[in-house]
Amino acid sequence: MLLISVLIFISLITFSLSSRGDNVVQSGANDVTGVVGRLFSKPTNAIFGVVDSVNDVQSTYEENQRLKGQLDAIHEKEAEIAALRSENQQLKDELGLQDLVTEYTVRRSNVISRNPDQWINQVIIDLGTMNGMELGMPVMNNNGLVGYISETNPTSSKVTLISNVDLSASKVSSEIILEGEEAAIQGIISEYKTDTNQLVMSQITSDAEIKPGTLVTTSGLGGAFPRGLVIGEVEDVRLDEQGLERLVFIKPLSDFNNIRIVSVIERSAETVFSEKKDHSEREQEDETNSAATEDQVTPEQNQPAESGEE
Repeated sequence: MLLISVLIFISLITFSLSSRGDNVVQSGANDVTGVVGRLFSKPTNAIFGVVDSVNDVQSTYEENQRLKGQLDAIHEKEAEIAALRSENQQLKDELGLQDLVTEYTVRRSNVISRNPDQWINQVIIDLGTMNGMELGMPVMNNNGLVGYISETNPTSSKVTLISNVDLSASKVSSEIILEGEEAAIQGIISEYKTDTNQLVMSQITSDAEIKPGTLVTTSGLGGAFPRGLVIGEVEDVRLDEQGLERLVFIKPLSDFNNIRIVSVIERSAETVFSEKKDHSEREQEDETNSAATEDQVTPEQNQPAESGEE
């Protein structure tokens, strides 16, 4: 405001002198006006520059916040896409399982709860007795066995995993079918190694060579699981710490740390009876073969004993 007043005052003086035709005085007045104008213009321009800088900083901050928001939205979309892809793959695997397990009714279910303290022991699914769930029904994921229904409620069920640290709950009768061998190698899944994500098969019934990559399936013995459900693949075979028993280390087909969608294998009473009948027939066949082996005698055994008389 002061600057404007000074400029107006000088302009009036200049106009007055101009009307008198005093060129010398007018020239002096013009010089004074120029000096005063430059004197006041520098701080004024500086102030305007500061204001412009503040505006630029504000604009830069707002642009940065906008870009940050867009980046966060992109990350959220990427996470959502990754989750959808994972779910889509699991759904494809479950559809493939329905094609593989054709002799049973397969029911898809979602995992709705998982206690961190019991992470590798059990999960809760969204099917219950109202959906036909029964105790003991096998549960699979990614074409591999993960556990069985151990508790039922009207709208949900608890699934005990075969990775359960309680050995009595996780033991699974299993077998390894070797190419060219008549009889399968029997054993028990009795342990889960959390550090290596391996199932351990013990009580091996044969000394035959077991190669890595060979499939391990349920044997159907004991009646807990039907025969032929895939458990995993052989990764290693070695003796226990005492060097007395041979152990088979198995890589499970299922990832026990990432179970979101499962398939429940429904077995009717007729199916269970058929499995028990097959089991009984296999046991009778084994007993018959064993008895036949024991009854075989050598030619020397058929010869009468010498009396010693000449």
